[in-house]
Amino acid sequence: MIRFRAAGTEFRMHALTLAAGALALALGMSDELPALIMAMCVHELAHLAAARACGLDVDYIEIMPFGGAAHIRDVYSAPRIRLMITAAAGPLANLLLATLGAALAWWEALSFAQAALIVRINLILMLFNLLPALQLDGGRIFYAIATIWLSPRLALRIGAGAAHLLAAGLAALTLAGWFTQGVVNLTFLILAVFLVASSLTELRAAREGGAVRTLDVLCGGEKLPSRAQLVLMAADGAPNAAAEFMRPGTATVFAMVDDGGITSFITGAEMARRIIAGDGDMPI
Repeated sequence: MIRFRAAGTEFRMHALTLAAGALALALGMSDELPALIMAMCVHELAHLAAARACGLDVDYIEIMPFGGAAHIRDVYSAPRIRLMITAAAGPLANLLLATLGAALAWWEALSFAQAALIVRINLILMLFNLLPALQLDGGRIFYAIATIWLSPRLALRIGAGAAHLLAAGLAALTLAGWFTQGVVNLTFLILAVFLVASSLTELRAAREGGAVRTLDVLCGGEKLPSRAQLVLMAADGAPNAAAEFMRPGTATVFAMVDDGGITSFITGAEMARRIIAGDGDMPI
């Protein structure tokens, strides 16, 4: 993995990306490769700019042999309109780039062949990313709209299911080409693997984000530190007994247990308030 920073953002490039570029040049794709790199860069930078404008944090941008991905922190907790704007920014940028290529050909600043290549690559990238499957941009737009009527969990499952169906279709096309023409389309196969892997990654990230938001609510809505802990405590215990578990820089939530079950949650801040107020020896 190659890592570097640009525009205040971390970029991660898979080593296979360089190998794929070298292979493309060896196969005589010297014209297609620069156009594809430009289209991908414009697409991801548009996501980055839109996320920053919407107040969302981009952890890093991943550059892979078959495309890129902007990893937005806790993306599924973002307001719907901000999520839709950020997701739509990439395809919109590709549409604008395709329009610019056509305009440059009209003004005779580019040859027809060069402009046609730019238009074709950007339109393909735009249309593919607008498919309603996770982790594609269309999948995130679908999620934002679907959660108006559906639960977030169901919307995520539908988006992931669409990604699996699309992957199955691409795999079927690969097999059909192999049986009918004796040629294996590696692009379809790689995209199928990418769709399955990325959809599972999206589901895992959504679950982790949901867990963090739950703990955030329990801690009183404050920004969580880098560490957190859940402490089981007898419901008839005294707050002073909780003091030994409270650490600076660590969010603590006390689960009050009575008759073998959890009856309530108390945040570390609330427990500290009770101790300071002089209720430390009184049962909780």
